[in-house]
Amino acid sequence: PLASFAFTGVDVTAGVSPEEYLVDTVLPGGIEYQILGFMDIDENADLANADPDEGDPVAIPIGGFPMRCADEHITVEFALLLPAGR
Repeated sequence: PLASFAFTGVDVTAGVSPEEYLVDTVLPGGIEYQILGFMDIDENADLANADPDEGDPVAIPIGGFPMRCADEHITVEFALLLPAGR
């Protein structure tokens, strides 16, 4: 991975989060990136070595995000199914 980041308090239970989140890592432009992610719905991830555990929804990217410059707005969408009752 070129960068690792975490956002707390993201609520997508009612649909798309209205918030925007800044990745404060400098990434070189001119490269296409793929973003992998998971939602720690049971809030037990070790942020120093975060990995999903059973029941955490995992996002698998389809396609990439071309970054033409070091400061560029992109919209990342993950199709996630939350477990029943979440």
